[in-house]
Amino acid sequence: MRVERAFTFAEYYGDETLRSRIDNIYRPKVGGGYIQQRNDSHGPSNVRKDLSADRVLVSKQFVYFGEKAPFIPEHFLDFVPRGRGHRVFGNALGEPDDPLANKKIKSFVRWAFSGGVGKKGRAFDRPRKHHNCSD
Repeated sequence: MRVERAFTFAEYYGDETLRSRIDNIYRPKVGGGYIQQRNDSHGPSNVRKDLSADRVLVSKQFVYFGEKAPFIPEHFLDFVPRGRGHRVFGNALGEPDDPLANKKIKSFVRWAFSGGVGKKGRAFDRPRKHHNCSD
């Protein structure tokens, strides 16, 4: 993703233009902390990791593969975190000082976005609903 803006969870939840987003699931509690709103993407086991940093990164330029993750060419493996997470490359402006690293990053970004932007597949760790539940 190309980060366009960063919010705290409280700012994100409180922004009227973002309130209806399906990923706006942490409502601030009076006195501190958050309550996880009911959602189809994150369950109680995700709360600790989700709230480990008070940051919500927002972008329209992202690709999320989930269960439809493609085979990643070996020369790009150092750009991909193992499991859920993210990596940051370059300085605050997004460009590293090393020209070779900059070229490799641009090549990886072209490859990652070659199939378009947006959500391609469901999350691997999406909570599963039991067949006897009414939810």
